[in-house]
Amino acid sequence: MSGTKNHLAALACCWFMRQHNFTPTTLLNIGVGKTSPELDVWQWLLPGCNLIGIDPRWSPRGHWTKRRKLPQIAVAVGDGSITSANYCGPCRSLICGHPATSVVPVMTLDEIVAKHNLEPPFFIWMDIDGSEPEALRGATETLARTAWLNVELTPHFGIERCQEIRSLLASRGFRLHYDHARNEDELYRNRRYE
Repeated sequence: MSGTKNHLAALACCWFMRQHNFTPTTLLNIGVGKTSPELDVWQWLLPGCNLIGIDPRWSPRGHWTKRRKLPQIAVAVGDGSITSANYCGPCRSLICGHPATSVVPVMTLDEIVAKHNLEPPFFIWMDIDGSEPEALRGATETLARTAWLNVELTPHFGIERCQEIRSLLASRGFRLHYDHARNEDELYRNRRYE
């Protein structure tokens, strides 16, 4: 998603959360990479929130780590079936099919949250270029403590993957709250927090 679309989607997420009197304790930005245009929005509208970036593309010179000086966990997020994976840097994906540019560690979101003692309730921003179903399958405990979740649904990875994401979220108690239209993002709200 482009920078402007990310800004608009992030603003919409914050607006809806405020309308429902919700402020996350921890924001898990999964797929943050070296740059992340939505960071300006998070820092402006969620100043007391614990912001955590999760992405294997960690760089000490990156926009997130250098300019923002915010914590980042340098792993890919998966379903627990593997502990490392081939990673395509140009596509920022574990599943694109191009030759891998590196091998990265993989953990489940539940493992990451437990290892780093991250405090709920969570807001999750997930943009991991087609690997969303695997990440969601490895997040059972985390999703139970997540009030809002924004996920990218990229059609070029297949309509079946988009449908799998929607089914996984519905089975975990989430309902679609807002479709960002052309942004390829959808905002979900956990029924437990309504």
